[in-house]
Amino acid sequence: MRTLLGPDAGPHVVAGDVNATLDHAALRAATDGAQDVAAERGLGLVSTWPTAWPRWFGVQIDHVFTAGGVHPADARVLQLPGSDHRALLARLVLPG
Repeated sequence: MRTLLGPDAGPHVVAGDVNATLDHAALRAATDGAQDVAAERGLGLVSTWPTAWPRWFGVQIDHVFTAGGVHPADARVLQLPGSDHRALLARLVLPG
C-alpha cells in the first residue's frame, strides 16, 4: 500500500478487509500519509468484525483509505445480512 498511497502517487482510494486495526504498526507504516475514512468521520472505534459481537466490542479491520486529495465527506458502518463483517460505506470528495 505504501507505493499507492505515497505523497506523489496522485488521487487514490484503497478499501477492503485488511485484517488489521489502526494500532497495528505495519498498517500505520503502509498507510503513512493517507487518511482512514472511518477515523476521520468519528467512526474509528466502531467494530466491523465480527457481527456476532456488539458494535462497540469487536474490532475495525475493514477500512477505506484515501490519499492524493481524495477526502471523506461522510461514512457509515452498516449491518449486512449474511456476512460476518459490517460494511463501511464512504462518500468521498474527489480533487478538482
